[in-house]
Amino acid sequence: MGSTADKLRAVLNSKNAIRDKFDLPKTMPFSQYHEAIKGDANITLGYINRIRNFQPLSFNGTAATDEGKSQIVRNYYTWQKSTPLWTTWDELSDLLQSGKINQNNLGDLIAVDYYAQTEVGVVSIPILFEIVAFDKANLIDSSKTHSMTLFAVKSLGQRAFATSTYWKKSGLRTFLQLTFGVNLDPDFIPHIAKIERPHWTSKSSFAISEDTVFVPSLTEIGLGDNSNVIEGMKWDIMNSDENRIRDIGSADYYWLSSRSTVSSSIRVIDRNGNGQSSVKYTLATPAVVPALVFV
Repeated sequence: MGSTADKLRAVLNSKNAIRDKFDLPKTMPFSQYHEAIKGDANITLGYINRIRNFQPLSFNGTAATDEGKSQIVRNYYTWQKSTPLWTTWDELSDLLQSGKINQNNLGDLIAVDYYAQTEVGVVSIPILFEIVAFDKANLIDSSKTHSMTLFAVKSLGQRAFATSTYWKKSGLRTFLQLTFGVNLDPDFIPHIAKIERPHWTSKSSFAISEDTVFVPSLTEIGLGDNSNVIEGMKWDIMNSDENRIRDIGSADYYWLSSRSTVSSSIRVIDRNGNGQSSVKYTLATPAVVPALVFV
């Protein structure tokens, strides 16, 4: 399946990779790629819509510039041969609920537009997510048979956990659910599940949060319980430090939602995928890597 870093590099070099894989002429415009390969029996793409400039998101709502502005395939991109073609979020949901998208698609990549207000108006910024689990969430809406958990490949930037060491009361949770989450593709938002997630608070106590967009817990990220509290369900793909690695830019860590036994601190994952460290909740140095559950 390859590491997340390998997949990210493949996507960021997608134009050349697609051209080379299907032996397309170097002079062929990207807009003609889909027509050229859609009948190929060995097709490994979901649905090619168009490519956009990838721009990391800054927390003041401005699309930051990125030297070289790497290009990614914007819509519904995957390297997995087993992924059926789909062109809308409703169609993807139908494929998920019918079981046609399943464990075989772990590690697939999906781009979701985030709409940011900038000095030049509203711009759409693609956020790249990896499918990291199936049916590993406690859905509040029990009418859905299947779910898939999406975990961003690249961080949104750095930000403090803020206001509390309890995830349920944290400023980071408020930001992700009430600022970031509500500005994703409006056709995608109805498919973001509300889920229940337990969190260790103190001694043997725990609290339940109802989340839409969040950062993972120790249990979800594959590092076991937190002070004897099982904080959700382990994500399928999180079985090694390598799979926990995300692109966090210049940051040394990214936040988890798990409270630490170290006073006033929150557990974090370092840039090598190791989860043994904690950082004071008021510091704005760790990166934010969002996750959500699609139904």
